[in-house]
Amino acid sequence: MEHNASHLDLQLEEYLCYLYLCMASADMYILDAELDSIKNAVRNVLSRHFPNSKADVGVIVNGLVEANVRETEEQKREKLNAISKNHPLPFAAKMQIMDDMNVLMHSDKNLSPGEIAMFAFIRECLLEKY
Repeated sequence: MEHNASHLDLQLEEYLCYLYLCMASADMYILDAELDSIKNAVRNVLSRHFPNSKADVGVIVNGLVEANVRETEEQKREKLNAISKNHPLPFAAKMQIMDDMNVLMHSDKNLSPGEIAMFAFIRECLLEKY
């Protein structure tokens, strides 16, 4: 239970980075170009919808990426479900994130079943549950 409690206190910026990393790692690997895209996408969401954020997105992504790729899909889903409750987002931010997820999912030109499943799960968390 401690593990669950530890991820519930992620800050908004960490949550957004983790969300994008889950999508990028759904095909079992993350390309350097995907990491750059994630950093830019999170910065764009923050500047547009949370302009007071001063977080260093690059540092956050780099700090989360190693743990993210070691987690199972089930662990990622449990974590996303739990922390999504703590970070309700404006609808416009959710739509921007889903557009970014679609681009990220297609960035390597190969769609895996894992990517499709993670995209559907993230959409459910953002648009249907919270």
